[in-house]
Amino acid sequence: MFVGYGSVTRTVVARPRVDVLLRACVRERRLTVVHAPLGSGKSVAIAGLAGDGQTARLELRPWHRGAFVEGIVDAVRIVRETFGRRTLAALETGAPAEALGELFAADLRLSGEPILITVDNADLLDADTAFATFMDSVLPALPDHARLLVSGRSLGFSPATALARGEAALVDAASLAFTPEEIRALAEAWAVDAGTKRLEEIARESEGWATGVALALESPQMLAPASDGDLARSYLREALVDRLAPPERAFLEAASVYDTLDARVARYDAEIADFEGSLRALQRAGAPMVRTGGTTYRMHALLRSIARERVRERGGEAAAHLRAAKAYSEFGNLAAALFHVARSGDARAIDGFLRAHADTLVRTVHAPALANVLAELDEGSEDIRAYAAALLAKSTGDDRTGALFERARDAAERSGDRRLIFSARAQLVERSLGRLQAVDEGDIAELEARAQSLDVTAHVRAAMYRGWERAVRHDFAGALQALEPLGGLDDLEARFNVSVLYAYAQVASGEIERGLSELDELVRSFEDDERIVLQTLSLIWLSRLSLLAGKTTLAGDAARAALPLVDSLNIRSEEAALLVACAEIATHEGEVGEAVRFAERARAVAGHAWYAADVERTRAFADIALARAAFLGHDNAIARDLALRAAQSNGSPALRALAAAEASVYATLAGDAAGALLGTARDAIAAATPVDGADAVFLATAADVTAFVAAAERIELAPIPAVDTAFSRLIERRRGLVTLEHAGIALANVRTGQGTQTAFDVAIERIGADGPRFEARLARAYATPFARPAPALQPSAPAFDLTAREHEILGLLVEGLSNKEIAERLVLSPRTAETHVERVLGKLEVPSRSRAIAKALRLGIVSLTEA
Repeated sequence: MFVGYGSVTRTVVARPRVDVLLRACVRERRLTVVHAPLGSGKSVAIAGLAGDGQTARLELRPWHRGAFVEGIVDAVRIVRETFGRRTLAALETGAPAEALGELFAADLRLSGEPILITVDNADLLDADTAFATFMDSVLPALPDHARLLVSGRSLGFSPATALARGEAALVDAASLAFTPEEIRALAEAWAVDAGTKRLEEIARESEGWATGVALALESPQMLAPASDGDLARSYLREALVDRLAPPERAFLEAASVYDTLDARVARYDAEIADFEGSLRALQRAGAPMVRTGGTTYRMHALLRSIARERVRERGGEAAAHLRAAKAYSEFGNLAAALFHVARSGDARAIDGFLRAHADTLVRTVHAPALANVLAELDEGSEDIRAYAAALLAKSTGDDRTGALFERARDAAERSGDRRLIFSARAQLVERSLGRLQAVDEGDIAELEARAQSLDVTAHVRAAMYRGWERAVRHDFAGALQALEPLGGLDDLEARFNVSVLYAYAQVASGEIERGLSELDELVRSFEDDERIVLQTLSLIWLSRLSLLAGKTTLAGDAARAALPLVDSLNIRSEEAALLVACAEIATHEGEVGEAVRFAERARAVAGHAWYAADVERTRAFADIALARAAFLGHDNAIARDLALRAAQSNGSPALRALAAAEASVYATLAGDAAGALLGTARDAIAAATPVDGADAVFLATAADVTAFVAAAERIELAPIPAVDTAFSRLIERRRGLVTLEHAGIALANVRTGQGTQTAFDVAIERIGADGPRFEARLARAYATPFARPAPALQPSAPAFDLTAREHEILGLLVEGLSNKEIAERLVLSPRTAETHVERVLGKLEVPSRSRAIAKALRLGIVSLTEA
């Protein structure tokens, strides 16, 4: 199709040749590249494809540089409402462009419906390495039912490899150029009386350039040479803009600040409020306007340039950009708003915008773009510049973050900005808590006082820091008390923060069921929500706290559900915690290869952990996991040596004690005497003080293993001094009535002929009631010379009586589809899909989709390849 510049009666003229060419390219190739200069009719030609099934169209803008992915996901969401949850989650956590491209393609695979995605104005992303990397990674992974079309004067990436492999098609300026026959047909359709000689001149001088052809036909006195922007500009100014009625000219000039006009944004801009009516009037006047999507329009670049010149001539450009910034901000597109407020050059407006949106901008805007804006602020904006710079440093894990927030706090106190003072102080408190540094009571009290004069968000934040400060001091009752005023929160992000602290305080104080039930419900609340990052973090917390409680099956299910999400996201601060949990779970389950793999991965990312205790603990447990893997692989001598090295390291005292205790078992199995090592382990346990619940559990495990060996060998050890800590009830509940020491006593009786093996077997079975335990594996191996091995039972997979449809639904859950996506895939109503999911959860006897996925994979009901 060709959209001309004539009156409304001669706007659209068919160009079957171009339509057929583009449709053939899209049908036969994954990628179609339309590469031609300004005015060649690229956008119009692409628009003609919109009627072929589902077409997502993205008009690139300047603010998409470095922030392209959110734009293309939003474009797809116009035709697929539920698309891209994983891609957006990875974007939020700062995943690299390569990973984003692969995730984008994976999200496209979730639906088998054909889709064409067009990206116009790719020249705006020229030299944008993130865009180029995204394209390079998305193309090989693009599913067969998806097609991509990229158009621009330049492309921003190289399609050479795809073209060489036959995966791409190229449409250039020559392909789009008007042939003499098409020029004649256009003249006839527009009722332009042009003789053969005139048409030949137009064809020759314009070289088929679409804008030149249109202008020459509109003005018989004017020839339009190929790509002659000056001539086209002159014609548009004299023949169109200067002749517009004042209201249409005012609308044109007001709208010229927008690269693409969007009716959804226009409602927030009073000067272009009569959007549809003004557009129709401009089209009737012959203005080159193209509809590019359901709510978006585009005026020709030359026309927009002329209108912007008029605005600039009367000194209104800064005000126009501020108007656009306000509209985009209210619409919710902060990247576009930042672009326009920066282009305004108004330092005061830039300052105010950053004060209102700094925390969100760091998460949603390309960091260099924000840094460039910060550089333009004047001396009066020292406080917000310092605060935003500290946020950027925090997002990259910069070691200077603490000092930068202190500078921001001092600058904010000099300026008197109450919200900025609160935010900078809150960041410093959070940083201290994460590093287990003492937080002054006065700092918390001041945050709470300052929050009273701000808003609910600040109030919640201050209460959370109060709760965590108490939890870090092991005052769990005080932590729960701090949360009492925060009940019934509607905001899911606030609820996440409250629920995590509540669950930790409950589990750490021994109220295991209450804590884990809270996390189960939290996971469930996020499963059909856009906030996949919070869903992932909820699963990580469920896995970690389940390990504290000794419920290893539940911990494994939660970790398995979280792992693929973490692998696709960039949650660096929590990745180490999950990986070390996975390493521990693998040792409980006897999986040697997984134990080694997760231990090595955990060690590699330990330094990124936000919580200081996790940095040290991750590295220490990686060593223990490798020793356990050697034991599981039946090499006790290597296991002994690795455990001894871990016990003598400078790492976590609790884990040094655990390594020493386990080394005593490996040494005995390797033929050494256990006595000296038991004494070392006993002394290490007595000297260690638990930092948190994880430390307390590791120390308790070390004590249990030591007690087992001492009882089995009938070695008299000096008792470990009993200390009534805040974690005593957790340890008591975790151990249960039957402990490893009881198993050791039973084994000693077997060795001396004073008892039967039944008592030992029962003790080990009780210890593993909530899932397999590595300590039980140690005990069985230790007992091998004296007791017959327990019969290896092959449990049959439970018959959950899933119907064919429910099995299909379960497979889609494993694929990661939400209820809405399942409804779309199976052509069901959302309510029907939800009912099927609930039935699957009920039959599997689990409270959440994540638990259903993990249980189905663990029991082999479905497989990843099947899904």
